Amino acid sequence: MNNLSKKSVNSFDKPLSLLLCVYIFVSSFIIFVGHLFISERQKANLKETGVAFLKAIEKEKKLYITTFVFQYDSRLSPNAISGEEKRNWYEQKCLISDDPNRHHLDSIFQAELDLRKIQGSVAIRCTVGDKVTISRPEDFYKKATPLDSVSYQKDWDDGQKITLQPYVFLSYQWLAGCWPVYMLIAVWLSVTALFIYALRENHKPLHLITSIESEQIAEKVHEPQIKVQWTHLPGNISFDEKHGILKQGNKEISLSGDSLIYFRYFIQKDNYMLTYHDILMLVYGIKTDDISKNDRSRISHGIERLQKQLEGFENLKIILVRGKGYRMEISSGDIS
Repeated sequence: MNNLSKKSVNSFDKPLSLLLCVYIFVSSFIIFVGHLFISERQKANLKETGVAFLKAIEKEKKLYITTFVFQYDSRLSPNAISGEEKRNWYEQKCLISDDPNRHHLDSIFQAELDLRKIQGSVAIRCTVGDKVTISRPEDFYKKATPLDSVSYQKDWDDGQKITLQPYVFLSYQWLAGCWPVYMLIAVWLSVTALFIYALRENHKPLHLITSIESEQIAEKVHEPQIKVQWTHLPGNISFDEKHGILKQGNKEISLSGDSLIYFRYFIQKDNYMLTYHDILMLVYGIKTDDISKNDRSRISHGIERLQKQLEGFENLKIILVRGKGYRMEISSGDIS
């Protein structure tokens, strides 16, 4: 690269670096705001899920406890635990006896979540003393978030303490699937598009300065080397079968399509003679014993196209051999 190119590159380094820093800063800010919003939305939904769990506990008691007689006299109580809490403990004990894994509570809890249009999955872990039961497979609890637990006691014996621990799993896709996040994504895409546009505009002058130099280098390095293998014919005519180049003195043409195929087979045959059957088989891939009128017409048009391309070569003539086919005549005279 010459001195002008080096100076041009250096002159564009500073604005490019500044542009890149601005883009990184804006992108980082958008990611930070998006993450902050998703975190706040998660907190709000976890809080609402906790309320739904307390509602589910009350609904379960109304649905599955039809008759319950509880008599309590605080003057006869051996401890300071309220009668209401003791009643709740007995109710939970009753529910556990019928449904140890708390599947009923799990279902009601899930229904409460659906009513609040919170897309998540729930589970319950019920602990009575040292005994633990769960409403879902253990793997679910590893990815779920635990909420505030609810405990019940009738006395100070920890072996009789009942604890209900709710869990919820809120997918990140759902938390991020809301219009504020979509707006942030749209802003980021717009900033990215502007960055790419500015980057291209910034490099246009540099491209113009270095394009000629680059093209010259590319031409030297990637200059195609075509290997030509000539077949020499009478009349100082040379033919490159691979590339379809026909040459005589200063005259040169390129044969293509059917004309190239015709010419190849003409020079391969003895006396440069192709019968109708030869042409149908070699050129068109048709094997037949009878030559129809349409076949002759098709061949005639193909020969006419070849003759038109060979008009500048007076040594080459293609003549009709009536009833047989066509022959190419090559005179030995050197016509330049």
